[in-house]
Amino acid sequence: MNGVQSVKSFGRAATSYQLAEAANGQWYFLLKASNGQVIAHGETYASKWNAQRAVGAVVELLAAQ
Repeated sequence: MNGVQSVKSFGRAATSYQLAEAANGQWYFLLKASNGQVIAHGETYASKWNAQRAVGAVVELLAAQ
């Protein structure tokens, strides 16, 4: 499976995402494949809540495709 296909496949499940806090205190998300490999990451957000909202938006967008 290539990178784009992996993102489309795994990105539809909220359980494939992991939130992480950067050294500067901002938050970002990682999208992981079933083998644990990081296949995408989001930009940084001022709060964990905003990062969670971003994950929800990505999941919703990919589910609509």
